[in-house]
Amino acid sequence: FEGKRRGHSGTQKSWFRVSPGSNIYVWCPKLILNGQDYHVPYLNGISMDGNTIFESARSKNENMKFIDDVIHGDQKNLTTRYVFAYYKDSSGANRYRYRGIFELNKVRTIEEKKRVWERNLDIETLSLKSYFN
Repeated sequence: FEGKRRGHSGTQKSWFRVSPGSNIYVWCPKLILNGQDYHVPYLNGISMDGNTIFESARSKNENMKFIDDVIHGDQKNLTTRYVFAYYKDSSGANRYRYRGIFELNKVRTIEEKKRVWERNLDIETLSLKSYFN
């Protein structure tokens, strides 16, 4: 997320690992819906059926490195994301909605020159029991 709050200006990451050393991330993207643009450094769009998320950097130069990181670089083993999409409800409150478990399609990522995350339709729910006492 990008913004100014209490004198802070910059970008906050919207993801974290499920546990140290895990190849699974929890991701809370701001998805572009109905043309709504959050003016963040990354463009995160979702298909009309909700089964594919497209992620790219705004800058073409940054986007090439962004793609290379998940194909050959530091993030090449981070291929699964639990997605909780950010949105504002009708009262203007910030909310997050579980969208599913998404996996990186490396072939489409290379072809389309943006990260392509496809929803794993075999897993519809996510249990959070192990994260609570």
